[in-house]
Amino acid sequence: MMQKMLVVIAMVLISWCTISQSSASDSDLLSQPVNGFELQSQTLTDALAEIHASRQPSFSVEFPLKKDLGDPPIDDHLITARISGGSLESVLNQLVALDDRYTWANYKHTVNVYLKSAAAAGNDYLMNRKIPKLEFASVTAPSDLIFKTVSLLPGPLEQIAIQGLGPLGSFERPWTATFTNLSVREVYDEIGEHLCDGCGWTLSGANNFRVVRFHSRLVPADPRPAQSPTKNAEGDFK
Repeated sequence: MMQKMLVVIAMVLISWCTISQSSASDSDLLSQPVNGFELQSQTLTDALAEIHASRQPSFSVEFPLKKDLGDPPIDDHLITARISGGSLESVLNQLVALDDRYTWANYKHTVNVYLKSAAAAGNDYLMNRKIPKLEFASVTAPSDLIFKTVSLLPGPLEQIAIQGLGPLGSFERPWTATFTNLSVREVYDEIGEHLCDGCGWTLSGANNFRVVRFHSRLVPADPRPAQSPTKNAEGDFK
């Protein structure tokens, strides 16, 4: 009886430590200091790239999807403002207030930025859908997991395409893991974090042709897009 009680106590302590470490990790991430900076007719993505240039959190951005791939580009919202320095959390809150189409949330060391309308769409939006269980062994190619994730969703097969992974086309070493009840967004965050420190991803394209692209660093296409307001609406990522 005493042994069973000790086992239960040990399991409770382990769970408490895990939760405490996770909370501390979230707190550490969001309390990172960010210097103030100026935006001059620039986008939310440009602002995130400015932060990412000097900070380690991963950034993943889900852009507005066109109705059809052949439709013209969606005009982006340009921002001219002074962003006050402060914690990462306070700076992110400033940015989504300036482009109020978006909201943000963090998963482990990744900051996810996506549309409020996507958040409200529930299971009608691919990235919100949950994978009951994802289990794999000795995987070396991120593309295998990107496709496997959507293949495990119930119902008709969801479409996803990958845009050139380049140097991020393989993990440093074979990866074995089991995940339960994660959203597609969270699984892709896991893939990014396993690829490299600071690796994230973007979602763009159209409702009938979604494209995911992983990057080691989020960078703007044009820091001062004076002549072409929509040039960097979907950014250019390396």
